[in-house]
Amino acid sequence: MTGRPCPNRPGTVYPNGTPRRDAPVGRLYKPIGPNASGFARLQVPPVLFMPAPDRWPRLEALFAAALDLPEDAREAFVRAESGDPALADEVLALLAHESAADDAWGDSAADWGAALLNDTGYEAGQRVGAYVLEHPLGRGGMGTVWRARPADAPDGARVAVKIVRRGLDTADVRQRFRQEQRLLGALDHPGIARLLGGGVTDDGLPFVVMEYVEGEPLDAYCDRRRLGLDTRLRLFQQVCEAVHYAHQRLVVH
Repeated sequence: MTGRPCPNRPGTVYPNGTPRRDAPVGRLYKPIGPNASGFARLQVPPVLFMPAPDRWPRLEALFAAALDLPEDAREAFVRAESGDPALADEVLALLAHESAADDAWGDSAADWGAALLNDTGYEAGQRVGAYVLEHPLGRGGMGTVWRARPADAPDGARVAVKIVRRGLDTADVRQRFRQEQRLLGALDHPGIARLLGGGVTDDGLPFVVMEYVEGEPLDAYCDRRRLGLDTRLRLFQQVCEAVHYAHQRLVVH
């Protein structure tokens, strides 16, 4: 992702051209890591990012053209095309911080996002509450679900432990987790995994413990057994009955 100058506020560069009201003039903003605002701030001398209005189109055009060149060819191109040492210095400063931001971001937003989701902060063998984590079952935007065993009974029944992703353990998320525990604790249906408990990890991340159900995805189950349409519809009806039961108790997913 390439930061672009925001046309109605020439003192700041944004990743998508959208104004940020809290952005101080003279800073380059780029989403290179998780923090409170979703942006990382790269400090730049303010004077370099406050060109006169009539100079801004030239600065923007040179900056965009130089980005298409190899890094080792950019300075010579900018100095030759600008005809103005001060303007060239401003463009080169922007390019330098663009490169630094790209190094932190990685090759693509998708790669960075995948790495973020995979960084659970936990490993197999760690203890969470009364359970020891064995291996991850799935990951999502809110956190990771692990298969786990009782810490005091290695051969005991396995459970599913959902841990909030680091960085999302805010007051709002904690409140949502408490609400989720209350709602799930009130459900009693053969088609819905039971809530067994919950708590907070030693480093302050909320988690819930659910019944672990061994199995496979429903479509894979049907395909492997070559089930006919009528049988598939009867299975789907059971899923609908479980969802309807949850909806009646104010659970909507």
